[in-house]
Amino acid sequence: MATVPQDVLTRFFARVDKQSGLRGCWLWTGGKAARTGYGKIWVDGKQVSVHRFAYAALVGPIPAGFAVMHACDVRHCCNPDHLSLGTTAENMRDNAVKGRADRRPGERHPLARLTEAAVAEIKRLRDEDGLTFAAIAGRMGVTDSAVESAYHGRTWRHVS
Repeated sequence: MATVPQDVLTRFFARVDKQSGLRGCWLWTGGKAARTGYGKIWVDGKQVSVHRFAYAALVGPIPAGFAVMHACDVRHCCNPDHLSLGTTAENMRDNAVKGRADRRPGERHPLARLTEAAVAEIKRLRDEDGLTFAAIAGRMGVTDSAVESAYHGRTWRHVS
């Protein structure tokens, strides 16, 4: 995001609460992603994470492949003083060190969309019935990539 139009900045700051946050957080009061809790804003017809928008608009460009990390660990904080750039590996390491990484496997993970039985069925449908990943995904109500990742063992490694 190079130069941010004034109307977008005005819309952004209208949804930022600089007073209520602990530790100096600027709390996003606008829309948040239901599954992650990260703030979202529409810019140029695209939905953008608020912390990434704040960094790009108020600090500087985000190089391709870089994450914007929170020092405060508050997902809807958009205070640029709390944000820094890091690689995906650095972000994941920070996540694990701070105890935020949920390592529960399979069905015990709170964001799991599949069950162990469903993964076994994916493997059977692919191997025995020859169904495509897209066809299986349609049956299971998940994405093609979720089915393909489960089938190839990138996810659900513990299910044979």
